[in-house]
Amino acid sequence: MKKRVFFVTFAGDEGGPQAWFKQVASHPRFRDDVDAHIWMPSGNFKGPMGKLRLFRACRSEYAQAGRIKVVYVSLDLDFGVQIALMLRILGAKTIIMHSHVARFTDQEGFKFRMYRKLAAAIADRKVAVSEDSARGMFGCGLERAKLLPAFVDFKVLWDASNGCSEEAVRSLTAEVEKKFVFACIGRMARNKNMELGIDAFALYRENNRSAGSKLLLVGTGPREESLKVKCAELGIEGDVIFYGWVDNVEVYLRYAVDCLLMPSLLEGAPRVAMEAQAFGCSVIVSEAIPEFCLFREDLATRLNELDAEIWAREMERVARGGKKTIGNGIEIARQHPLFSIDQGIEDFLGLLEPSETP
Repeated sequence: MKKRVFFVTFAGDEGGPQAWFKQVASHPRFRDDVDAHIWMPSGNFKGPMGKLRLFRACRSEYAQAGRIKVVYVSLDLDFGVQIALMLRILGAKTIIMHSHVARFTDQEGFKFRMYRKLAAAIADRKVAVSEDSARGMFGCGLERAKLLPAFVDFKVLWDASNGCSEEAVRSLTAEVEKKFVFACIGRMARNKNMELGIDAFALYRENNRSAGSKLLLVGTGPREESLKVKCAELGIEGDVIFYGWVDNVEVYLRYAVDCLLMPSLLEGAPRVAMEAQAFGCSVIVSEAIPEFCLFREDLATRLNELDAEIWAREMERVARGGKKTIGNGIEIARQHPLFSIDQGIEDFLGLLEPSETP
């Protein structure tokens, strides 16, 4: 008999948690084992009237789902807590909350502390992509939360990169041919700190004018325009390519990118770091990236400081090794005990059993 679960998760397609859940929901084991009702709430739910609209939306969606007793909430802290509390009132018996973020922007504020205490109290099962993300959302370590990293179906990833047409590959590689290519990939928001990547690239370019390197910025977000202005002010706009949001990032990682830069301020367990290593890209990351995401010691560097000069020197060191050789590192990634989708799906399904605890 299939497990009946009411999933509440992020709307849209641009974030790592969305990509992760889309991958999970399409997996054969999930489809065979779970009768899922998936809700992606969106709208203006601010203020007292907004909370009333949210409660009505919860009530309506929960009724359509047949008042399923097991609820899986994968949302930001405040929104997730609000929905989890409403669903508890409406009759949910087992509430599972999933944390994807290690730190939040206002960790000292009263509202944050209140929501974190509520999350810890409401969640019957606490799930986190890393120990830091467990502490970030629930205020506890992995002794009270289940570790569930952002596992990846690396075979599907590789097959998808094979599906790109030769013409599309030529078009992509023509812009970066024979050049060492750095990239920042993700939502252009404060937590990704792409400004540091741009500053470091500007210093690297100043010291290596003959290298002809490029910086690819893949993604969209609230800081996109300010990043373009910054590139123009630094005089590097000719060597920085803004690609916008793409649904085939694996093609960029396989055919164009030599080194991924992740100078993030806040992260959970970013999929793109693991995907880049699987495609043989070097990765330079900040301390915000959990160490267990760096499974290729020959490719990964974790820097303790967010200093553009330090990053530029590391970029020079990596670039001296030359452009990467396109190869298949998927099998190495697939055998990783934390990132294997086969094991990850089994762990995930094991969380979905109902309980009688309120």
